[in-house]
Amino acid sequence: FNAGGAVIYTIFHDNLGSNLSLDQATIIAALFIVAYTVLAGLLSVAYTDVANGILMIICFIIALPILFFQAGGFEGMAMSFENKGMPNNMSLFGVLSFRDVINFTLPSFLLILGDANMYQRFFASESVKSAQKATFLLFFAVVILESLIIANAWISSSMITDIAKESHVLIYAAYNFLPPIVGAIMLATIIGIIISTADSFLLVPTTILINDIYLKYSNKKYSDKALISHVKSLAHRENLPETTKALGKFIDGWEKALQWTDFEYLVEKWQKVVKNDLDKDRLGVFWALLFLSSESKI
Repeated sequence: FNAGGAVIYTIFHDNLGSNLSLDQATIIAALFIVAYTVLAGLLSVAYTDVANGILMIICFIIALPILFFQAGGFEGMAMSFENKGMPNNMSLFGVLSFRDVINFTLPSFLLILGDANMYQRFFASESVKSAQKATFLLFFAVVILESLIIANAWISSSMITDIAKESHVLIYAAYNFLPPIVGAIMLATIIGIIISTADSFLLVPTTILINDIYLKYSNKKYSDKALISHVKSLAHRENLPETTKALGKFIDGWEKALQWTDFEYLVEKWQKVVKNDLDKDRLGVFWALLFLSSESKI
């Protein structure tokens, strides 16, 4: 949601002069992504990934030499990093030691082995053979694509003088350093990544809640169509960004939250102070807590 908001904010505020705030842009992105997920489900992820993967590889291959020559080659990049006080950025690991690199990358590699988003796609394959073929192609596609993304971001960062813009380096580069057509395609691929990732993070927990909790403790038997409807309804929380923000402020000002607090007690207290247009049920509070936790705010 934050990444989607950053793209919208860059387009409308930085380039069109709109008064749109970053929070408003994030809410717009959240509403669109939730609606898209509810309407299409896993099917939306599948088609987004295929189209976006092809566009990304083509776009970043075209963008790489353009950015490289604009940066002045390796000499120009070295001079730019030197002027910014970051001469180590021209070395392979920068300011990081080999041990630091292992510390940063190993957890990510281990996470991939049990990544629910990846397994979600494998189980959605029509056959075991299709899943095996997809896994084989995925390995080489990811290596190529990630290398291109890193290279484009590295070159672009040498030309950015505003440190605040470096958190969204590729978005900034697409608007300022690339020809309009190439920049538009790059922005489209970035938006595709955001939508695909957000879809997955909405569908995975809702599927788990339905299969591992709802069905396990319910005596009712549901058809596949009914289960899909339940999953979509869990993902469809239009007020989630506002609820998350309000709940975060409530927890910050609630003394009991400084220590361990029972979930049911939190829901009870929240229902007494929450506005009527925000989520106040147990599921809504759970979703809000999940997002606050992902942002390390609780």
